[in-house]
Amino acid sequence: MIIPAVSVRLDGAPVPGRVLSARVTQRIGLPAQAELTMHTPAGWPFGARLELDVDGEPLFDGEVGTVELTRGPGSETGWTVVAHDLLHRLRARQQPRVFTGVTLADLARELTAGLDLTVRCPDPGPPLERLLQHRATDWDLLARAAARLGRYPVLDGRTLVLETLCPRGSALPLKFGDTLWQCRVEGHADRAVGGVATYGWHPGGEFTTGRAAAPGYQPGPAVSLPGLGGDGDRALIDQPAGLQAEAAQAALDRAAARVLCVSGTAQGDPALRPGRAVEIAGVGDAVDGTYPVCTAVHTVDVDGYRTVFGTEPPDSPTQPSAAAIALGRVTGVDDPDGRGRVQVILPGHGDLDLGWLPVLCPGAGPGKGIVALPDPGDLVVLALPHEDPAEAIVLGAVFGALSPPDSGVSGGRVRRWTLHSPEGQKVLVDDGDKSITLSNADGSALELAPGKVRLLARTDLVIEAPGHRMTIRAANVDFERALIPGLPTEVIPG
Repeated sequence: MIIPAVSVRLDGAPVPGRVLSARVTQRIGLPAQAELTMHTPAGWPFGARLELDVDGEPLFDGEVGTVELTRGPGSETGWTVVAHDLLHRLRARQQPRVFTGVTLADLARELTAGLDLTVRCPDPGPPLERLLQHRATDWDLLARAAARLGRYPVLDGRTLVLETLCPRGSALPLKFGDTLWQCRVEGHADRAVGGVATYGWHPGGEFTTGRAAAPGYQPGPAVSLPGLGGDGDRALIDQPAGLQAEAAQAALDRAAARVLCVSGTAQGDPALRPGRAVEIAGVGDAVDGTYPVCTAVHTVDVDGYRTVFGTEPPDSPTQPSAAAIALGRVTGVDDPDGRGRVQVILPGHGDLDLGWLPVLCPGAGPGKGIVALPDPGDLVVLALPHEDPAEAIVLGAVFGALSPPDSGVSGGRVRRWTLHSPEGQKVLVDDGDKSITLSNADGSALELAPGKVRLLARTDLVIEAPGHRMTIRAANVDFERALIPGLPTEVIPG
């Protein structure tokens, strides 16, 4: 077994000593990790740039995050260093912010700002209408947005590549018995899907659907094995708003790549990495073909250099499916589209601006409904479908630390219901004296009580029925004149 030359550099300087073992784990859609064990007086190089070459070919470039020192009985010193590529930094970043109308490529450039990386995304897909970051790290946000579009982030040198499962570049030939030392092929008929349909809801009030009928990339042999063709459809329900067609295509592509999977051990090759393809030969005519590399583990030790690879794509990142509740504060009510929405921020999330949100209105529908919108400054309760503030719905307002104008509580029970406007207009339903009162800020009122129905006008009173009859029916009709409120009235004989 030939053991290749392994060179290690920390911050550009060669590290003296003997490398005992090196292992680099690369997975599509995840930061790469390197674990290096060697005899060297390397010290504690936290945060140092670690570069690893095998026979002059670059295998890993990242930053040291973990260092372990081992002292043996013979005073020998061993160091184990664990490093991750630059994408690992995104896991430590998290801040509340809003992205509006950005493509996946735009989002990646924004999130990787300061890392000195180039972003390559040949097909970024349609713009993301509104994306809010509140609890997710930068990495989680990027990974979820990419998975929604069927893209996978992979770092290739200093370039962040965002592509589908369709491999880039020419396929690496792996012949069984030569460069392919061990191979396992798995076929899963139960994973085959004929098509994918998605169903979701948009905050604008529209139900959205999407459908994909054919995978964008079909790995494996040129002719599919009998019985592995899917004829059933799969439905993804209650999906996040927007990009339904892209989500359906991503799910179908992932399902197609998981029907026939290859894993094996090959002669070590730094070029055997996620994002590339392997051309399998010599295993069997029925399964020989081109497969995308989704996992590659490179190991260099006393047994030589080998690469263990796999072609099964990872599961899609978990998308929250439950709803959550949050408190927001209204900042605006002048909906530019005139749809009765209000602008809301989340004080508990760093005043994250949620934009214009729909408001729950009893009986809402075409030409009907009770419209009572909260005002700027009001504290409102929000429902967050899929725990996503971008899909929030205003359920109503709460008084919070303020006292209501009239709680209606009397004798330990609620006896009154009231409707108050900010300027003093009021409707009062009182079960205590069995009355209903409609009044305005000037004091004019209409009172319906068991013993009396009273109409009080604090200004001129006009009763009109143009073109129609007016009937006043009673046992007795009195007309009284009151020039000034509070003075005795004068009865005018009828």
